[in-house]
Amino acid sequence: GAPAEVGLVIRSPSGRKDLPVRVRREWSVGQLKAHLEREYESNPDPALQKLIYSGHVLSDGAILKDVLQAQLEAASPAMLHLVVTQPGPPQAPEVEPRAEPEREPAPGPEPDRTPAPTERPAQAPAAPPAAPAAAPA
Repeated sequence: GAPAEVGLVIRSPSGRKDLPVRVRREWSVGQLKAHLEREYESNPDPALQKLIYSGHVLSDGAILKDVLQAQLEAASPAMLHLVVTQPGPPQAPEVEPRAEPEREPAPGPEPDRTPAPTERPAQAPAAPPAAPAAAPA
């Protein structure tokens, strides 16, 4: 049967040092990330880790033996690239500013859109493509 453990080489974000690790084939990518948090000196938070194997970002739920199947059969350690996202400021500023502008303009376009069909129902079907330009005038 296949060995329960497999060797992986984790290429660090800096690229300075590769980390060889032995892990269980049945582990999920999420379990590997938790393991890397303990193994790496910088203790990267699993939530900020991205593991890339042969050009694909691995999802936390993926099982190593499934993802690395071809490499495991080759019996040489699989190389995974670790990318650690830098945590931003605590309040997640990306989400808040985007949410407000989306909410404000929403009421605006709706009133503009609704009167147009009701004001000129006769012209709408027969109007040439230039009609929207003439509508405001």
